[in-house]
Amino acid sequence: MGVTGTYVCHDYDDVGGRNEWHTVTITQLAPKSCIWRNTAGVAWALSATSDPLVWATGPDCCYYEDGHKAAKFTAKNGAVISVAGPGHESFVREHSIDLAETYNGQSFELAGSYECHAYDEGGKNDWHYVTIEQSGVAPETFTWKNKAGASWTLNRTDHPLILAVGEDCPYFEETKTALFTCKGGEVVSVAGPGNEPYLKKRYTHNCNSTAKDNEAPGTSTVDAGSAQHIPGTSTTHIPGFPGFPGTAAARTLLCCSLS
Repeated sequence: MGVTGTYVCHDYDDVGGRNEWHTVTITQLAPKSCIWRNTAGVAWALSATSDPLVWATGPDCCYYEDGHKAAKFTAKNGAVISVAGPGHESFVREHSIDLAETYNGQSFELAGSYECHAYDEGGKNDWHYVTIEQSGVAPETFTWKNKAGASWTLNRTDHPLILAVGEDCPYFEETKTALFTCKGGEVVSVAGPGNEPYLKKRYTHNCNSTAKDNEAPGTSTVDAGSAQHIPGTSTTHIPGFPGFPGTAAARTLLCCSLS
């Protein structure tokens, strides 16, 4: 049962006092690890327990000493609909669906060779050529490795097109996920560090076509991401999942590469 998503506390809607601490995203970083982050930028870790609806907080939570030792989720018809946050305040999930159900259990081939074409006209280096390999020992784990020899861990989440970036990644503080885009059931690209799009090698790079400013025709609902290195720009929404950075420039690059 997936617990990731966007949650909002509506206790202050009528009486006033609502602030950035009352809108929260819960993102999975590893199979048994999530992060609670509010729009004020404050975050703390959540760890799985033997109860799938109870996730333990740790000393990094600013409410831990006040007695907030766990986030307790409520489910209805097999899907999480809310979570009790600090002070037992209720945070309602904006899209109460299990992300795995969105794709009806469909699996995708994420491993392969990828290339970032954002610097084809200048500035390209060995960091822009990447292979993503799946671990033979731990199938839930992948490795991102570039031509320069740098590598880091990627872990499966409860969304088949999103991998969580490991803390061994040098960009971990600004890049927590690798978002894949698919077309016709096949993976065509991934958003890497700085949300720059990396095109899977079997697809040609052709920018002689146009596309809508905010949509790549025939692709999944996962955005290719931003061509900027600075996180926190305008966001694009994944149904049932928190918004992620994205810009028209990066989406145009993706659309061109699929033509």
